[in-house]
Amino acid sequence: MYGTVADMVGRYGSEEITARSDRVNTGELDEAVVSAALADASSIADGYLRTRYTLPLTAPYPLDLIRQVCALARYELWQDAASERVETDRDNAMAWLRDVAAGKVNLAIDTPQSVAFETGAMIEAPQPAVSDADMKAFLG
Repeated sequence: MYGTVADMVGRYGSEEITARSDRVNTGELDEAVVSAALADASSIADGYLRTRYTLPLTAPYPLDLIRQVCALARYELWQDAASERVETDRDNAMAWLRDVAAGKVNLAIDTPQSVAFETGAMIEAPQPAVSDADMKAFLG
């Protein structure tokens, strides 16, 4: 998952996340419900990410990705009662994911990832046979 319960609480507040996850009226935050929403949102994100990146991505995840996944999970938690703001955030997250898939937005990922092109072919850049330092030493 690209987000955590703590990410959700940090972004939207304990009161909202508790109210949206407490399906049996205990007054307590239900971590399983929040985690399920985050898993669903991460799965949606993966559907877009796999067109450009090798999955699974390695942590730490880009903050932009966490923010978008949290917006999708928040929408899931609201179910049929989502406010206009929650719907707008979901729509913006989906547009961002489409932009990532189209190559308009690149994730700030430290580790090299394979890129899938429209043909579905996967390529990985090989390590150079000679480093810059070796070449400079050779040329003198």
